[in-house]
Amino acid sequence: MRRPHGFRAFTDKQGFHSLYLITTEDAVPVKVGIATDPAHRFASIQSCNFVLLRLHRFWWLPGRQISARIESGFKKHFSARCVRGEWFDVPLSEAEEFVEAAIRDIGTWGVVEREVVGLMDHYARSKLSVPPDAPSPLRGVASMALGAVRRNNSG
Repeated sequence: MRRPHGFRAFTDKQGFHSLYLITTEDAVPVKVGIATDPAHRFASIQSCNFVLLRLHRFWWLPGRQISARIESGFKKHFSARCVRGEWFDVPLSEAEEFVEAAIRDIGTWGVVEREVVGLMDHYARSKLSVPPDAPSPLRGVASMALGAVRRNNSG
């Protein structure tokens, strides 16, 4: 999904922060990290690495402290499997399960990017009094994609 105009300003204003998992083409090792913009951080990491990497998944979380707490817990839990720095010899499924469990254990939430865009669309509609069946007031994102987000989030 393409990010709408103002996405980064919106996530900053809301205090969102992300936790991400990056892998190599072979899916091992896994890198865990935090960032205000995971796509930008991924591009930076890839440009410094000769191995082709893949941004496997990231969660938008309610603040840097939550992201840092989960990242720190991940590093501590998997410390014996640390390859180097923030890279761990952990299967993707196990890494994802750890993050999902940590989010639940803390009692917080972690959402995917399309849900953040849906929230951004909802705020813009409320602010501008745009009805739900009208095209999105957001610039730079297809209205059809937002319609799917709204339908998926309504149930």
